[in-house]
Amino acid sequence: LSPSMSRARMLSPTAGPMVRRVPTDGFRAILPRFVPRFGMGIACYNLLTNLSYANTRGISLSLVKRRGPGELLSGALDYTFQVAEKSRTEPAEDLFYNESRGALSESYLVPFGFDRSHVLTGTVALTQTDDWSASVIGWLRTGTAYTPALPSELSPITYIENSDRQPVQWNVDLRVEKFFRIEPIGVSVYLQVDNLFDTENELFVYANTGRALF
Repeated sequence: LSPSMSRARMLSPTAGPMVRRVPTDGFRAILPRFVPRFGMGIACYNLLTNLSYANTRGISLSLVKRRGPGELLSGALDYTFQVAEKSRTEPAEDLFYNESRGALSESYLVPFGFDRSHVLTGTVALTQTDDWSASVIGWLRTGTAYTPALPSELSPITYIENSDRQPVQWNVDLRVEKFFRIEPIGVSVYLQVDNLFDTENELFVYANTGRALF
């Protein structure tokens, strides 16, 4: 476990910012290690070990507006910056060549495949107690890391592991709800629209183009 540090300050009875810093070090990250074996032939396999180094660190900033007495509006705006790194595990050919010679492979940090540097999330809600509510949730975030690659017949270049990023992604959801009282119970009817603007985010991309469609 690693310590985190938070600090909050109220600007008014219903609004205020908060800052949270989370440092985390994982000196024994569980990652696959490429292992060659020699004898009658060459056999290769991956072995899970805890010899690799990894770390994550980041900071979160939040601005919250709570609904006060007689008010309709509430909302929140959150921004997170994070770096998640690990010891490289590619290109496998280099690691294989060094292992076969008994040499120590050059090690340096590269982003995790799930590393997402910037995330901005916003929520706005209008609420009339026991009557109706309407809320919008949206987020904007950078893409995760991936390793570019080109066919060998086009380029002999070997790119650094996870050295490029998927395109920026964003989304907005909407929910509207109406409350009724049918004695002795309360009921509600709601409309929920996911991906309000029908955004086609590229969650998986081709390594040679960095895009999802070609």
